Amino acid sequence: MEFQTWHDLLVFFITVAVALLGTGVTQWLKIKLLLADKWALVLTAAVAIVLSVGELFITGALSGEMFVVANLPGTLAMIFSLATVFYKLLLADNTNG
Repeated sequence: MEFQTWHDLLVFFITVAVALLGTGVTQWLKIKLLLADKWALVLTAAVAIVLSVGELFITGALSGEMFVVANLPGTLAMIFSLATVFYKLLLADNTNG
């Protein structure tokens, strides 16, 4: 992995920090909201979607013009793909600890 600018390095560290904090945020919300079973999975999916949209905005892969009707299918597919990765990571961390 090569960083061309300080911005690239900053984006990398923010992405790693967000991914690491995701599990803690999910666990904290589940405890505060007294969620279990299906609702805990829904919460995990929602956190994964928020993390993926945030990361895509930070990295510049997602911008306002991506939400135009013509670009919407590709935008939703991109968000869904990254959210699936975050969901699997969050779910694995939640079941291990």
